[in-house]
Amino acid sequence: MARSSLETRTAILNAACELFGEYGFGAVSTRRIASKAGVNLAGIHYHFGNKGGLYEETLKAAHNLEPPLSVERLLEEMPDLLSTPAGKAHAVYRVVTDYFRRQPLKVESWRRNILFRELIDPSEYYLKIHEDYNIKATDSMLNLYFMLVPNGNLADACTWVSYPTSQAIFYMSGSALNKKLLDEVTLDNLYRSVVKTTIRAMILLLDLPMPPLLMNPTS
Repeated sequence: MARSSLETRTAILNAACELFGEYGFGAVSTRRIASKAGVNLAGIHYHFGNKGGLYEETLKAAHNLEPPLSVERLLEEMPDLLSTPAGKAHAVYRVVTDYFRRQPLKVESWRRNILFRELIDPSEYYLKIHEDYNIKATDSMLNLYFMLVPNGNLADACTWVSYPTSQAIFYMSGSALNKKLLDEVTLDNLYRSVVKTTIRAMILLLDLPMPPLLMNPTS
């Protein structure tokens, strides 16, 4: 039975995700993608224009498209959240936890490989979508910092935001090796420890009280 247009597009994108993830943009031809997807080469041009257009869609697919949690959304839930030190600490916990949730730490290898490769050597296609898919999550944490530290400076704010970013990069870079050395339970505990220890450090830097759920960073 013939595929629908949507099914053809999906097959092409799935094949591109796997191949670009494993070999990189330069090492994969559209002919190879078409062969893996089981479609004619013309199907790629019809649905994506060219190889660059297909790669850009692959990059979008590699990101979490759900909007990051913002302080404004938190304040809609809990209007008085930032009125107490404990509430401020809880806001840090919620926003930074959401940041980690959006990172490719425990997802398909193709997704992690593509994003990590672009982090090391960003392509023109990645730079085109960088603001929509990455800057928003960082801005959310920067906005929170300046709400908590109104007289703070940008350098200190960027240092504060770099804690989860650097930990995500570090964890991502070693994830392939860790999967070969550690079982799933240990990997999950490691991930939880990374997240909790990072949030603890960010809360302590702001001299805020530690939420009870973070008192034991290894739990």
